[in-house]
Amino acid sequence: MSVSEPSPVNALIDALVKCSARRNYQVAHDPEQLSQTVTKSASIQDSFSDDADSIAQLRPEMDKIAAPVGLFIKNHSSYAIQIGELGRELITGEWDDEYYGELISQWHGYQQYAAIARTWLLSDFSDDLNLFLVGPSGSKDEREWQNFSQIIERNDLVCRKIVWLPGKNDHNWSKELEEFLERTFLAEPWKASGATSGINLDALSDSMSDFEAWREVLERPEFKSEPVEHDALVSALLEADSK
Repeated sequence: MSVSEPSPVNALIDALVKCSARRNYQVAHDPEQLSQTVTKSASIQDSFSDDADSIAQLRPEMDKIAAPVGLFIKNHSSYAIQIGELGRELITGEWDDEYYGELISQWHGYQQYAAIARTWLLSDFSDDLNLFLVGPSGSKDEREWQNFSQIIERNDLVCRKIVWLPGKNDHNWSKELEEFLERTFLAEPWKASGATSGINLDALSDSMSDFEAWREVLERPEFKSEPVEHDALVSALLEADSK
């Protein structure tokens, strides 16, 4: 019996669910709104039509890919996530036009799914729709994949798009996914800076003490009247700072 290869998409889903569970966020799996193939208005129109030719058909880009995996995650805000797989098999080195064209088509297909989903979603989920696209195992170290992921992420049509390029060794995916999630709405940047917050507050407290000492110097009668003896003022400020 052969052992199936680990799936990057499943690893990402698992990481999202576990991260949400640790924070007591609500998670709904595969809501139907995120896998619809026609817009809500087209679906309503189709329900009144007896003509099979008039029923909305899948766009070519969508016909070549599996429907995205969907998640709703809810805490103080509501997030809709679609997850799609790009490439499936890793092609190393420089891509030919055919392979590049296939990837473009897949990306546009998932983007079309996202556009359709927005017509079905309530506004709170629609406003925070995220499309996570996953490259094949080993794409992390491939220059072509790095460039392609940047092109996708710079594109702001329909919704925010973030690409995870997994490394070849699935034992490292857990760490890679931690870094990936820090680029999403699940990021907690304040934790990274928490270790230095006490030091910063101490430094600020010391500075406030200096300011108070300087204020007392400036309030002295000899420094409030004109003309001010600048050498004496500087000496007094330095003396206050050294205490």
